[in-house]
Amino acid sequence: MRKTVCIFAHPDDEAFGPSGTIAKFADEGEVFLICVTNGNDKNNGERELIKIRDQELHESSKILGVKKVYCLKYADGELCNNKYHEVVGKIEKILKKIQPDTLITFEARGVSGHIDHMFCSMIASYIFRENRYIKRLLYFCMPKVRSLLMKDYFIYFPPGYTKKEVDIVVDISKYWNLKIESIKAHQSQKKDVERVLNLLRLGNFLRFLPKEEYFLVLKR
Repeated sequence: MRKTVCIFAHPDDEAFGPSGTIAKFADEGEVFLICVTNGNDKNNGERELIKIRDQELHESSKILGVKKVYCLKYADGELCNNKYHEVVGKIEKILKKIQPDTLITFEARGVSGHIDHMFCSMIASYIFRENRYIKRLLYFCMPKVRSLLMKDYFIYFPPGYTKKEVDIVVDISKYWNLKIESIKAHQSQKKDVERVLNLLRLGNFLRFLPKEEYFLVLKR
């Protein structure tokens, strides 16, 4: 049975990211999720929000069929070079128990340019290199047309990828409703939820955003 571990930065990354592929892989094997932060700024420290985001993450993961969620509970925006090996060590302990053959994370630019996303991409790359039992690393990529529509969302939103530029295109038509439901689970992030859902609806209606998810792949 295939075992997949997803390594993401924030509660909601799994939903706004490759949730269709997560649901598909969960249907075909076992999927585990590692969330590195609690989704809340260190200076904010609202315990209630942290609790809510944790509940939303577990609800979303349940919708997608994730077997178990691991939360490392770092603060949002706190991931940086001096925590690199500390986080790697914690994740490797989890992975050695699971023995996954596949990892999923963000592409190197973090999809949106978020530093926490880029951090997770780097540590997943390092873990893949150092642990030979992991046979494949999938980097989730944003379709180019979608990234163009998100250009005003963050400080710098990197350009996405065309279908010809990626290694794997996953058809998520069968799991589309699960993707939508997992996104809706994150109601504490209502503005982002509405933005993403409106974009997906528009893309489907105008047929420029098919029900697919893109990945670059490293494999042994």
